Amino acid sequence: MGFFQICFHQCLWIAVLICIVFPYFTDSNNSGINLNGHHLRIASLDVRPYMFIEKNADQSIYRADGIVYQIIVWLSIRYNFTFSLVLPPDGTFGALVNNTWNGMIGMVINEQVEIIAAPVVPSLDRAQVLDFTATFSEEPMCCLIPAPEADNWLSAIVKPYDDQVWLMIIFSMFCVAVATWLTSKYGPIRQFMKYGLDAHKKPHLENGYKKMPLSEHFFAVFATVCLQPKDISTRSPNSSPLVGSVWCLSSVVLVYLYTSVLISYLTIPKMHSIVETTEELAVSSRLKVAVIQNSIFESTLLQSTSGPLKTLGNQLRQHPENRLSGEYYNLDKMLEKALLGQFGIILSKSQADSLINLSWKRENQCRLSIMREKIQSTRFCFALNKKSPYTKLISEGIYSMHDLGLIDYWKNRSTKTFTRSCEPSNRKMSVSKQKKNPLSLTNLSGAFVVLGVGILASSLAFFVEILTAAIYRMKSRH
Repeated sequence: MGFFQICFHQCLWIAVLICIVFPYFTDSNNSGINLNGHHLRIASLDVRPYMFIEKNADQSIYRADGIVYQIIVWLSIRYNFTFSLVLPPDGTFGALVNNTWNGMIGMVINEQVEIIAAPVVPSLDRAQVLDFTATFSEEPMCCLIPAPEADNWLSAIVKPYDDQVWLMIIFSMFCVAVATWLTSKYGPIRQFMKYGLDAHKKPHLENGYKKMPLSEHFFAVFATVCLQPKDISTRSPNSSPLVGSVWCLSSVVLVYLYTSVLISYLTIPKMHSIVETTEELAVSSRLKVAVIQNSIFESTLLQSTSGPLKTLGNQLRQHPENRLSGEYYNLDKMLEKALLGQFGIILSKSQADSLINLSWKRENQCRLSIMREKIQSTRFCFALNKKSPYTKLISEGIYSMHDLGLIDYWKNRSTKTFTRSCEPSNRKMSVSKQKKNPLSLTNLSGAFVVLGVGILASSLAFFVEILTAAIYRMKSRH
């Protein structure tokens, strides 16, 4: 089935090229723009989804595809030239090292190739030795990081309310306890019981209304907010029933709000990103920055003179092992690095999407994500030697492809299989569609921790009481 699909796609492409390209091919001949079958050496890299290059066992290229490759084929048909793809020995775009350019940039400077056909990002130092064509694509530079992690279940029982809300609840409990204690001790009802009744009735009322210390008032208020009112909370004469009534109403509101929010925390996972900005990445103790060596991403960090990008550049200088070789343009090898969960890898948005898609296909789960803040916008061009006769020609071809919508079509074709399941909005939808599993011990670990602490504290208090009673008996005997 796969063979027939490949044949169908190839035939479809031939038909599209004939229908769309033929008029422009005729125009180019009429205008004299014809390279007459001239052969061009073109340097490129396997940088997916822009360029797919598959090699034989002897490292020779036997198949290529992608946006960049389709652009080359279209240009070769329109301007009548042949080409061969040449891979750089070090597998990199190129950087200025010891006053010498390496990678594909070094190849075009040394006239080993005529064109660099890859997503090359123009920069100030590159512009001094290269000419760039028109932009064929734009996308942001981003950071690939481990996927957001679920919240800590141990803290789930306190998550429904903010710290300030918890402090206000505790403060309110203390205030209500003090108010009920004062009114029960000095209020009009207590005074009436003490002086306004007959002597033979006073002992009966005193027994009916127990005198409560402040601590018991506090525990009564705490029992009310737990919806477990104690008997003592109704046996204390209170000259201001309004205080207790308002507290009971407030307790009902607080408890039901707490319960509903707690259910959502326990049943719907709350995901938190490890880092969201370059500032957080620069100070992160968990993630180390990593880039592919001799790439524009490495140059951007190393040449930054201020801000978090400078900090990230210094980290690369301190840890040169995180400056990855050109082998990491291979998605499989880069994915292994990314899944370690120890690195924030700087690359293009399309490369990050490719890695997330590959990870999803292999494990059917989201283990990678993209940092929310984009580092900077980048534009991709072809690069040629200074004053190359082909620069203007290729730029005109790229403009024509934009006008025809071909580049957008190829871009959508190259990325049409990318899954969007790991995007934040779709991740929430997929979670909501999942079968609701019963709460496990992990979900309720926080509640059991509180229970364990309570049992430990009560046991300790019990043993202290036993020890105190034993000491008191020993003293009483003497």
